[in-house]
Amino acid sequence: MYINGEETYLYSPFELKRWTTEEVEKEYYELKKRYNPDAVAPSQHADNIDTLSQIQYLFGEMAARCEKEYALEKLQVEYDEATILKTLRKSWNEKESGKAPAIDVFKAEARVACKDKWKRVFDLEEETSKFKSAYKSYGERINALKYKINASKLEIGVQ
Repeated sequence: MYINGEETYLYSPFELKRWTTEEVEKEYYELKKRYNPDAVAPSQHADNIDTLSQIQYLFGEMAARCEKEYALEKLQVEYDEATILKTLRKSWNEKESGKAPAIDVFKAEARVACKDKWKRVFDLEEETSKFKSAYKSYGERINALKYKINASKLEIGVQ
């Protein structure tokens, strides 16, 4: 899209939420190609800031998606665990086995039964953390480039 002759990317959250993860990833790689690691001039740094800002927006979108998936998966595993706990406790036969042990015993059994599901939850939490970290890192890189632009202005005497 062009506005006033300049190429711009205006990601609408309404549109971006309909993109698949693969589409977001493809857009990331397209933007990454635009980044100029050899930038020297302030205008080149400004272009890099624009590119990094767009990449940062994509990472924010992915962090939000991961956060949602993580929360839903965690809720489901907690529900499954509670269901197993309830079933284990109800199935305890006092006549055959004697008095029921402490509830913590049943909780531990339910946790073990959901071990693989919890691993998935922790993997999602890790993925969310990575996107959040990348988002923050890009923000720091953007700020560094802004400082470079300001420093170059001072070097050439621009007020």
